[in-house]
Amino acid sequence: MKKKFFHTQNRLIVAIVFVFTQYTLQAQALKQLSSHTFSVNEGLLANHIVDIAEDSAGFVWVSFGAGLQRFNGNEFEDVLPQQGLPETNHPHFFKLRNGSLWLSYHSGISAYNSVTNKFEVIYETPEKDLKNIHQPEPYQVSPVMPVLETANAVWCWSASQHQFVAIDKPTHKVSGTFNISGKFPGIKYFKRSTSGTLLVSFDQGIAEIDFTTKKIVHLYHIPGIKKLIYNFFSLKNDTLLLVTNKGIFKADLTSGSTELLSSYPANVDTAGIACISMSYLYNNLFAIAVNNQLYFFNANSGKFLYRMVNRQNQNFFDLGYITFSMPDRFHNLWLLSFSGLRKINLGTLNLKYYGVPDVRKNFSRVIFPDKKANLVITGSLFNQLSVFDTSGHLLKQFSITPNTAAQEVSCILKAAKNKYLVFADGKYSVYLLNTATMRLLPLHAGLATTYYPLKIMGDTAAILAQPKAVVKAVYSPQKIRFKTLVKTMVLCALLDDKGQLWIGGAGKYSLLKGKKFSNKSVFYLKENVATKCFFQDGEGNIWLGTEEGLYKINPVNGKVLRLYRKKDGLADENIYSVQDDDDKNIWCSTNKGISCIYKNGRIINLYASDGLQGNEFNTNVSAKASDGELFFGGTNGVNSFYPKEMKIPGENPLVLLQRIKVMDAEWRTDTAAWCMHRIKLPYTKNIISFDFIAFGRYEPNVYHYRYKMQGIDKNWVNAGSTGHARYALPPGKYIFEYAAGLAGESSKAIKYISVIITPLFWQMMWFKIVVIVVAATMLWAIMYLYNKRRYQRKLQQLKMQQSIQRERQRISRDLHDNVGAYTTALAAGAEELNNLTTKEDVQQTAEYISANAKNIIASLQETIWVLNNDIITITDFSDRLKVYTKKILHHNKGIQIKFHESIEKDKELSPGEALNVFRVMQEALHNVLRHSCASLIKIEIISNSEITLLSLVDNGNGFDISQLPTGNGLYNMRHRCEEAGYQLNIDSGADGTMVLLKKNHSFAV
Repeated sequence: MKKKFFHTQNRLIVAIVFVFTQYTLQAQALKQLSSHTFSVNEGLLANHIVDIAEDSAGFVWVSFGAGLQRFNGNEFEDVLPQQGLPETNHPHFFKLRNGSLWLSYHSGISAYNSVTNKFEVIYETPEKDLKNIHQPEPYQVSPVMPVLETANAVWCWSASQHQFVAIDKPTHKVSGTFNISGKFPGIKYFKRSTSGTLLVSFDQGIAEIDFTTKKIVHLYHIPGIKKLIYNFFSLKNDTLLLVTNKGIFKADLTSGSTELLSSYPANVDTAGIACISMSYLYNNLFAIAVNNQLYFFNANSGKFLYRMVNRQNQNFFDLGYITFSMPDRFHNLWLLSFSGLRKINLGTLNLKYYGVPDVRKNFSRVIFPDKKANLVITGSLFNQLSVFDTSGHLLKQFSITPNTAAQEVSCILKAAKNKYLVFADGKYSVYLLNTATMRLLPLHAGLATTYYPLKIMGDTAAILAQPKAVVKAVYSPQKIRFKTLVKTMVLCALLDDKGQLWIGGAGKYSLLKGKKFSNKSVFYLKENVATKCFFQDGEGNIWLGTEEGLYKINPVNGKVLRLYRKKDGLADENIYSVQDDDDKNIWCSTNKGISCIYKNGRIINLYASDGLQGNEFNTNVSAKASDGELFFGGTNGVNSFYPKEMKIPGENPLVLLQRIKVMDAEWRTDTAAWCMHRIKLPYTKNIISFDFIAFGRYEPNVYHYRYKMQGIDKNWVNAGSTGHARYALPPGKYIFEYAAGLAGESSKAIKYISVIITPLFWQMMWFKIVVIVVAATMLWAIMYLYNKRRYQRKLQQLKMQQSIQRERQRISRDLHDNVGAYTTALAAGAEELNNLTTKEDVQQTAEYISANAKNIIASLQETIWVLNNDIITITDFSDRLKVYTKKILHHNKGIQIKFHESIEKDKELSPGEALNVFRVMQEALHNVLRHSCASLIKIEIISNSEITLLSLVDNGNGFDISQLPTGNGLYNMRHRCEEAGYQLNIDSGADGTMVLLKKNHSFAV
């Protein structure tokens, strides 16, 4: 009896303690937020961080006691001392309105320009100030620290001189000072007020300084607080929000009144406060950190709204204090501590989390929500069984031995009120869980395999699947019996509302019908595609999740109706589990979050940044509660949510070109990669790669990246979760476009950069234009010369025809004149013979007749020679002249003749030209024979490309040219030379006579 009473008493004590604990835990409302931890294991230089800031481009800068880093979204990059930044130890940040980031360090101040990605030294600490630094941190490492920006200057606090120094923004020169030496002992903080003045916190209160007039506007001594002010913030109308070790106060600088807005929550030990920090979020909401606890505070209502915790309802830092916090533009809150850096997503959705503090024991394998009993039971690897209430608080955790990683809790069935059957690996494979007593007892042994339910028939029976069979289990809280229905290899299975059995295998799925499932149809998928899960929605459709997408299947014939993949908007193609909501929308867990396919075709996704336990979920680990709440289990616990509450805000991330590489080496210019719009490279450096990243509510690897090189890619290239592209470009002009967005959403922010690869000079446009112009000019010149030559030939032919015609007419006249004259003389001589009586007269007349006949024959021969030749060369002419002179000189034995030829170019003479020149030479020769008494005649013919020259020189008596009689002979010679185009020169003296015919060809075409 005493023993029973003792047990009852113990149970009562346990219950009282449990209720008290729950009340204490829920005294301050908790807000579970997703977060990401950074430490030296994730690339930080050290866990102790000095300062943090966000630049205008969206990168986060972190400073340490011995270095400086920049977070590019994926990793921390070391920033080493360089030109413009001589020192990187203990820098503090100050951001200007134009986006420039000033870094103050021991030896001075440098400005970082995010457009050029370069530093510039703007102030060097005087040597005397460096020697006189004896102030406590943070001023011992930054003797001159920027504290306030005005229109033209940045005012800096000089710790050594105990005064403010103004640095002119355009010139970076010291433009003024303001000395407050001795007025404010123990300066702690500087804050800018809403009116643009500077608020200074010191041991005895707060001072407001106007740097326009260099006057102290207010000097506010706070009674009863003094040195206990940890931080403050300027509200409107000269009102301050004071953070002290006693609570949150509101102080009026004008009247000097102080009002306590709120004390700290009950779980804050005010006596043990060592560190308090505050950050303004939005709409007078603040994040206030007390030691290692983080709270939301509403300054309008003066209340702490809730405490921010991680998914395990724990503080974000187990060790150390939160020393500083910084909100960024993407609704993240960065927390600094002595043990690392934590990024918290303030935009977390209303998701519940079920998990235990030991994250290794949260690898969920089964979920059983029982809303009537206000319980959620989960099973995981390591044979862990956890019991939660529906708000996510852990009530009890069981460890089923043996505790090995290969064993797991795989199935939970309700057998009666407060009693559940738990299937697990081990000596006993089925246990009975009593949630009224929170005890777990073995019930059945020897199964040693995994099960998951296909159909639950009340609290007494269920159809279960195991790796090699489908069985029926009939059970009660005392025992369980199994009956094998089908022996087959099972990757996943479903028993639909028509009693049909669906079995998934590698690269296929089967449909089994009939009472004993003997009628089997097999449907094939891609080779070796692993099937993961089946589900039947409220409309009867069958859904099959695989490692390469989600299939919608006709429940009658088993054929595929639709395949959903990443390109359709799914978070990932590796589908683990499927459920539908009360509105018949389909929800599925994947390897990278949870996706919902709405009835209208729209797809949304939930990610770890939204508050999920993580991005990776587990196979067939999901459930739907009686009130419509959906549960999905993953590698780090279980999430639940009401689908109608999942209002996903629109997302348009900031996309930046993070890095450019040329020939696989980083390309650096005077402009930062994210600000470049054009890059020009020679053809020898045509291998170019781009790294781009997206900043937003989610981690960068959540976004889907795509790109297109205009001129190379016809369509957009999907880059998956990493923004990287690499090309080997031929010479030309291109535009590289890149974008990022969530799966299924079109990328609104499309960025671009122009790329020019300069070709070889003969491939460049100017060279092509020159070649075209030269070729066109040459073609025109050739055509011009060809046409001109052709024209000249036609003109020459016409001239020749005209010349021939004229020559024919002239020959006709010559024949008429010469031959006619000779013939008349011949006829007259013949008639005269009839009248002669003496022999001498007859003989003399006969000789006269004979001479006339010979002249007729010679004249006809010359005429025939001309008429028989269209073109006569100089050589032909010379030969003909030689023959003629020999005949003439046959009867003049006392005269010697010499011929000289120099024919370099055998010119062509027209018949008229040849006959005219021949007649002139013939006349000259006859004149020599009749009048000169010469004994030697020299005839010379010269022909080259420049001239044609014919000369006849004798050694006769000569004559006086001025006394030359005007006869027909000389007139005919000049006339013939003019017709033939020759110049006629006659030179005569005591030593003989020279007749010269010359034709100049220098300008002839």
